[in-house]
Amino acid sequence: MRIELMLEEVDRGKLKLNQPMMIRVDAIPEKEFHANLDWISPIASLVFRTYPPEKLFPARATLKNLDPRMRPGMSASAQIIVERQPGVLLIPTKASFLLNGKPAVYIQEGQNFKQRNIQVAGGATTILS
Repeated sequence: MRIELMLEEVDRGKLKLNQPMMIRVDAIPEKEFHANLDWISPIASLVFRTYPPEKLFPARATLKNLDPRMRPGMSASAQIIVERQPGVLLIPTKASFLLNGKPAVYIQEGQNFKQRNIQVAGGATTILS
């Protein structure tokens, strides 16, 4: 079974064939499926729901694990694993703030929250102790 995707133009350049993916099928939210990116169209499709039109690249991936509840046409979302960095925490940009001119976050310890400085590098975040 395969999943059909539409990739945004800005993401297209970061992707390669056989990259691993995590798939969530909307009708089976408790289970995570794994896939590899099999095909990416070299030609963008124009989607006219906005102006200017969006450029989206059709793509496909083959699922590695299946579930008997899966049916063709079910909606799903996919996360493509572009890079792995062990020991690094990825946070939303809005979760950080400047503290004395340096990036920081709040960390929950029990019932309390403490400020911690972080190191931001190439989109990845490391919490400094």
